[in-house]
Amino acid sequence: MTYKVYWDNGHACDTFPYEFTSKRKAETWAREWKREMVALEPTKRERTEARAAYQWEVIEVEPVEANDGEGELIREAWER
Repeated sequence: MTYKVYWDNGHACDTFPYEFTSKRKAETWAREWKREMVALEPTKRERTEARAAYQWEVIEVEPVEANDGEGELIREAWER
C-alpha cells in the first residue's frame, strides 16, 4: 500500500502527485507543505487565516503502474 496527500486550501482541492511508502512520510511531507504555504503570507493576520484554510489528509492508495510504451511496467513511487 502507498499513501498520497489530499489538500484543500479553501478555494481548490486535489491530491499531490507524489506517492509515499509510509503514512508517517506522507504526514511529515504534508506538515512541511502547510508550514511553507502559511509562511508565504505577508502579515500575521493572513498567516492565521492560512493556518485555518490550508488542510490536508493522508489517504491510502493502490500503487500506480504505467506502461512505458515498450511493454515494461514502471512504478512511480516518491521517496521523500
